[in-house]
Amino acid sequence: MRFMFVILFILPTIFGMNACENKALSQHLRYPEKKTYIVGFKDSTSVEQQDQLVSKLRAKINFKFIKTFAGIVVKISKEIKKMFEESGLVEWIQENIFTPLSELEFPEFEVPEISFKRSQQLESRQPTATIGAGEYDSSDVESTIKIRSYMEKWQNEAPWGLARLSHAKTNQKAYHYHGSAGRDTCVVVIDSGIDAKNPEFGDRARFLKTFSRGLNDVVSGHGTQLASIIGGKTYGVAKRTKIYSIKVTNDMYCGVEHLKVIKAMEYIIDVAPTLKCSKGITVLLPQGDFNSISFQKAASSLADAGIFVVIPAGNRGIEAERITAAIDPRVCIVGATDRNDRLWKWSNYGKHVDILAPGVEIQTLDSRVKRLGVKKASKVIVGSSTSLAAAHVAGLGAYLLGLGKSPKTLCNYIVNNGIENTIDYSESKDSRQETPNVLANNGFLE
Repeated sequence: MRFMFVILFILPTIFGMNACENKALSQHLRYPEKKTYIVGFKDSTSVEQQDQLVSKLRAKINFKFIKTFAGIVVKISKEIKKMFEESGLVEWIQENIFTPLSELEFPEFEVPEISFKRSQQLESRQPTATIGAGEYDSSDVESTIKIRSYMEKWQNEAPWGLARLSHAKTNQKAYHYHGSAGRDTCVVVIDSGIDAKNPEFGDRARFLKTFSRGLNDVVSGHGTQLASIIGGKTYGVAKRTKIYSIKVTNDMYCGVEHLKVIKAMEYIIDVAPTLKCSKGITVLLPQGDFNSISFQKAASSLADAGIFVVIPAGNRGIEAERITAAIDPRVCIVGATDRNDRLWKWSNYGKHVDILAPGVEIQTLDSRVKRLGVKKASKVIVGSSTSLAAAHVAGLGAYLLGLGKSPKTLCNYIVNNGIENTIDYSESKDSRQETPNVLANNGFLE
C-alpha cells in the first residue's frame, strides 16, 4: 500500500514536467549511481596505456576522441572516476552536462509577410550588373582586395542587421557587399538542424549529421534562422556560401549536451577535406555552458585545422567568462547590439567578448513545423539573441574567407576592421563597459 502511494505521488509530478525535465529525470532514475564523463589523457599516455587502464577499471568506452584531443567517453561511478584521476595517465576528467537552451533564447514573434516583400530585390551599381547574382568569376578577386569595385552589389530595403554591417552609421536601408559573397566557402551550423530544401538556400544547403535522437532535419527552426542570417538570399550576409547542418539539440530545442557539441567538432575535423570548401570553412557553435578544458581543446583543434570558429556570448546578461571558455584567441566570441548601437541588455558582456554584431529584433526565415501550438510557419520571424549576432559574424567570416582572408587571423582581422567607439555604454553598469567597443563591418563603411 505504501509502495502504491509513492508511485501515485510521483507520477503526477513526472507528467507535469516538460519534455526536457522528463528526460533528465528518466536518465537519473535509470543510472542513479553512474554518470557520463569525458576523460582527457596526458600527451605522454600511449594508446596501449589507455586501453590497459580502461580494461583494468572495467570501464566501457562509449566514444573515443582522436582529432580534437586524446580522450574517451565513459559512464562510470564516482569510485571509478577517482581511480581514473589517480592513475597518473589522465590530465583531466569532466562530467557531461546538459545546458538548457529554452531559457537562453529571447522570445520570437512573427511579422506579416507583406511587410518584407520589398526587400527581396538585389541590385548592382554598375552596368556590369548584368552579371546576375548567381554568376561570378573567381578571377575577379585578387590577393589584395579592393572592396570598392565593379563587383559591388547592394540589397535595397535590407533587414537592419545586414545594412548595419556595411555602413559606418545607423539607420541605413541598403546592404552593400562584394559580389563574391562567400563563394567557394562553407559554414557548418551546429544547432537544431536546418531546412535545407528551403528556397532561401537554393541548392547550397545540406544536412550533414545528427548527434541527437529524433528527426534528422529541422523541427524547432532555430538552426534555419541562423542559416538564413549566414547565407540566405534575403537575410544572409554571405549569399553564396554553402551551408552544412549538424544537429546536436533534441527536436524540442530545450537543451544540448556538452558531449554532443564536442563530438560534432571532432566530426567536422574528420570530414572537412571532403566538403569541397576551397576558400575555407566557418563553424558556428551553439551557446551554452562550455567553460571547460574539453571545449577549449576541441575549439583550438578546429582553429589548428584552419577552420574559423564563432561562438555566441550567451543571453544571460552576465560576464561572458562565467559560461564561455576563455579559449584560443583565433575563436570569435560575439555579443549582441540593437539598431541604435546599444549593447542588448541580455547579451553576456565583458573583456572575454571579442566583437559585437546586430542581434536584436532580427528578421529571419521561419521554418518551424507544427509544434507547441505553432500550426503554420510564417515567412518571417523576428527574434533577439547572441546566436543571431554570432550568425552575422559567421556569415561575415565566410564572406571574408571568400575574399582571401586567412582563417587563423580572421577574428583579429574582423576586430581590427570593425567600427570603433560606436556602441553607447552610457546606460551600462559594472563590467559591461569592459566589453570591446567594436561593431562588426564588412569593409564598405558608407
